[in-house]
Amino acid sequence: MEVRTIILDILEDLTHHEFMEFRWHLTDGRKGKTKFPRSILDHGHDLHETVERMISYLNPDGAGKITVDILKMMSRDDLAWQLQMNLDHYMRSDPNYKLYKSKHTSESDTAQSQERCKPAVLRQCKTCADARECDEQDSDEWELIEPSVISEDAQTKYRLELTAGLYECSTTGLRIECSREVQLKYHICDWECVADFPGMEHFTPCGPLMDIAVISGKLKAVYLPHFLCLGGSPINDEVRVVHVEESGISFEKCTLTRFHAKLLNHYFSPKGVLLRIGFPVNYHCETLIYETQKSYLTLHVYLIPSEKKLIEAAENNEIKSKSKLISKPGPVSSLKTKTWYSLMTLDENKQSACNSEVQPKQLELKYKHINPDFYEVFVADPNDFHLQLMPQHHSEGVWEAKIRQGDYSQRVSSAEAEAEQKQEGCINYNGAEFVEKHRTELISRVSLVEPIADDMRDLIKEEKYTIVLNSGTRQSQMRALLDFLTTPKLKEKLYQSLLEHEHALVNDLENPE
Repeated sequence: MEVRTIILDILEDLTHHEFMEFRWHLTDGRKGKTKFPRSILDHGHDLHETVERMISYLNPDGAGKITVDILKMMSRDDLAWQLQMNLDHYMRSDPNYKLYKSKHTSESDTAQSQERCKPAVLRQCKTCADARECDEQDSDEWELIEPSVISEDAQTKYRLELTAGLYECSTTGLRIECSREVQLKYHICDWECVADFPGMEHFTPCGPLMDIAVISGKLKAVYLPHFLCLGGSPINDEVRVVHVEESGISFEKCTLTRFHAKLLNHYFSPKGVLLRIGFPVNYHCETLIYETQKSYLTLHVYLIPSEKKLIEAAENNEIKSKSKLISKPGPVSSLKTKTWYSLMTLDENKQSACNSEVQPKQLELKYKHINPDFYEVFVADPNDFHLQLMPQHHSEGVWEAKIRQGDYSQRVSSAEAEAEQKQEGCINYNGAEFVEKHRTELISRVSLVEPIADDMRDLIKEEKYTIVLNSGTRQSQMRALLDFLTTPKLKEKLYQSLLEHEHALVNDLENPE
């Protein structure tokens, strides 16, 4: 998965007229901002070519930012928000992208990123779009601000210094209202620390547990993020905010907006939003798709409430296994809790099921603060296919994503994989070990990628070969090529090509002084 694929997935939802408007904003329409040179687009009018030229000219990070910006100008906040979420997931799950971004971020860019700005996009949910509580939540008066990150006692904490105004933390979703200068420090706690307190057995969490400390000044109000959907039955009487104190816990009523719970009287204590158990409600949800490193295509698909701590838990589980995120838009409407959902795989035309296995057959949508559940999807002979989420006893899906061959690494068929596994025991893949060991050095030091890509062309197929050559810098080209090599056999072939085209580099890495 690459930034270009993430952008393409979002822009493919534009109509032809909207795509033409997008191109116009990209060149002539960006008032007061740096124009994208019209000459660069003169010879490429289709979507794929436009995205390729954006990435080549602006780099992946710049292409993502300008696309979000233009989608907002076009009043497509739904797509802008989804793109920003997908890019954020990708950045957190791909250490190579983090490294790339840090190397290509100047001091002026860093300073600019810490300036206050309007919220990037408004969150979208069709179920509660017309809820009466939406006015305050969707107000454009809130300013998105990036907190300083500090580490204390092996825990990540955040710090803000604010003047009077309305602010939203870009990292946690916490909102702050203050009428004077304020300094505060906060972090997200584990719900486990309060699970055994008397009274908690009657509630379930529906947002993060946040410990907020005011260093100086006074807060007028705090708005704790939650993932409850207000588009169904009234739930205000069933929602409480828990306060954790040394003497125990207490429960307080609050004012709900679409994505936050408002508290007027803040005092020092961890606090979070709770819902009384047994009350029917919908959750705002995320679907996260990860490609594992197995030799045949196996996906992990998470269905979880839209809460940053849960998203990070899933990401951390997959990063440890070196899985890669496949970014796709999530559900556009909220989903019913205490409902069982099946994940289906359909062929490209959605006419029949794929040759696949999905385990477990069903998952229940519920809050689970540690080790979130996921579907494991094995696809025997993958091409383009669809994933579809189906509620129990319903005939229509509530979420769908198309998985294209370009979204996942090249895989052999299941029969070939089985044969390859039998052979690997008697084949010595020293070259593959070399490629894995020296990945970073190969990305930075290979001088010419094209002849190596030519050697690998028949193995990685034409589409991935084209992606490699269009990846901009030679470092980006080499990184893309390595990402496509998922089996020892492919890495061994790369090693043989390196011996031919980069013999001095191989010798230097194998025989360090």
